[in-house]
Amino acid sequence: ENVNYKTVYFTGKDAEELDSVTHSEFEIIKSKLKNAAYEAAGFQGTARYINNEIQSMVINANLNTKTYTELIYLTDYIASLIEDGFTYDFNIKVVVNSQDATQAIIIKERGQGVKSSLLY
Repeated sequence: ENVNYKTVYFTGKDAEELDSVTHSEFEIIKSKLKNAAYEAAGFQGTARYINNEIQSMVINANLNTKTYTELIYLTDYIASLIEDGFTYDFNIKVVVNSQDATQAIIIKERGQGVKSSLLY
């Protein structure tokens, strides 16, 4: 039996064609983050699919935070969006970058809740 592996970038056209549900949900999360952030916020994802079923996604959240409080707020907000934002259950890792450095990691394993860690 052939196994079809595919890597897809969110929110590209390939993602929309392969997985319109996750693509739409990713766009909603991205929009909510941009509305919550005081400064510009980038949100890009790379997902891995096996036989057209999403297995995992790594997201880079690039924030322009001015204070530690703002960083904590946006990290917690991203975690809450990831917790409830996707219909399908898959592994998710969000790398939160600000001030040219990784500031936090958010992990959601399949079948479990979100865990986040701020890096000091």
